[in-house]
Amino acid sequence: MTLLRLEQISLHLGDRMLFEDLTLTVSAGDRLALVGRNGVGKSTLLSLLAGEIEADAGSSWRHPRRRFFRLPQDPLRPAGLTAAAFLAEGWDAGIAGDERRAEPHEVERLLAEIGSDGDARLETLSGGAWRRLALGRALLAEADLLLLDEPTNHLDLAAIRWLEERLAADRRALVVISHDRAFLARVTDACLWLEAGRIHRLSCGITELPAHVEEVRREEAERLEKLGRRIAAETRWAREGITARRKRNQGRLRRLERLREARGRLLARREGTLALDPPGAARKGAQLVIEAENVVKRHRGRAIIDGFSTRIMRGERIGIVGANGAGKTTLVRLLAGLDEPDEGRVRRAEGMRLLYFGQMRATLDPERTLVETITDGTHTHVR
Repeated sequence: MTLLRLEQISLHLGDRMLFEDLTLTVSAGDRLALVGRNGVGKSTLLSLLAGEIEADAGSSWRHPRRRFFRLPQDPLRPAGLTAAAFLAEGWDAGIAGDERRAEPHEVERLLAEIGSDGDARLETLSGGAWRRLALGRALLAEADLLLLDEPTNHLDLAAIRWLEERLAADRRALVVISHDRAFLARVTDACLWLEAGRIHRLSCGITELPAHVEEVRREEAERLEKLGRRIAAETRWAREGITARRKRNQGRLRRLERLREARGRLLARREGTLALDPPGAARKGAQLVIEAENVVKRHRGRAIIDGFSTRIMRGERIGIVGANGAGKTTLVRLLAGLDEPDEGRVRRAEGMRLLYFGQMRATLDPERTLVETITDGTHTHVR
């Protein structure tokens, strides 16, 4: 059964053509990974599928008796609600016309699953706790199609596994954006590859996608070579033949321009790469750099760090504050791997390069000059 269909959709973002003649059908039971390089329009396409925005051209159809739920990357927190109230009531931003309130036992069961206090107010929740709650609301929604945008953001490993299990057991149609390749491999079985305003629907799973992309690139390279030869021949004719300026040959000149435009579109498609974490990085969630779990560090019998847990994501810029002697330097050394915790564990991303510069400058050699220190002992004078 067809749930929705987009036909020859075009959409501009300012002067930029985001989608051009895009056609897509989503049916019941589809489990689709939406992939493409950053900025290509994946989130915008989810909004189009949900009917939240309109295209500049083309047509769309949605089954009148089926409902769709979109979870954005950063869902807004409704003011003044507790976690239990949020799960119990309909969420207008997620699903149009969803006025059904969840049963109390459903809310209690889900709160227990995600480890959330039902009386906690939404504004007090951490990023991970809020994400789990928003995902819980998506799972409770009586929607026929779930549209999930980076659902693993802010989730720890246990929460990612919980989400994988829930989605694997939930056979509703699904379109999901994620940089976590292992997550996509577990919850989807086909791919929508978005590039240069066009969509490629591939029956392969995410693990087979690179081979398909390589085949498409090879075919495009062959087409580019053929186009290049035709353009070169037509350009020589236009430059050397006086007949090119005759009225009856203007059509041939227009064909030359169309060839150049076709070549430009092919070249545009070849720019950029798919934004997917490599297999070794996927299990760390969405760009996880460091994760600490229940870390304890003692000094002379006193716990300086006691039961500390955190997750540091790529791109975050974090300041550590506290009174003198509170353990700030101890914490940094634990995260950097310079010291080992007495209890708990600290995990760092594979292949991560870490630079530690302590306040006591222990990494500096007092016997070296300033120039030798900066240049690692080798320098050249240039006049």
